[in-house]
Amino acid sequence: MAKTFLLKPEHITLLTNSYTSWNHRNTGASSIDSKRPYGDSFILRDLAELILDYKEDSDDERDFEEIITEEQQDYLWKLHEETETALQIVLRLKTFEPGLYQTENYGGTWVKVEQ
Repeated sequence: MAKTFLLKPEHITLLTNSYTSWNHRNTGASSIDSKRPYGDSFILRDLAELILDYKEDSDDERDFEEIITEEQQDYLWKLHEETETALQIVLRLKTFEPGLYQTENYGGTWVKVEQ
């Protein structure tokens, strides 16, 4: 069964703002920093800054969770989790072009099926 994925501009924003490092396990490999994928360990705030243009206001005494709705938080976490598939597409097809992509099997070749 074919798997489809909508590569969004938001996925590209997250990937192009990812912090990479060298993972020394076994023979080593490049990787996205799992503790600080976008620069800070407060990942949700980083996501909000990158995707929602959230700016922390030192005069605003509300907590972050009061400013960013639960629905927005769920959306941001979903985008973050989807970067796994987005990265597969970007690396395999050497493109950062948003659109609908499809593959016949996990880890297989992705093809763009529509804009």
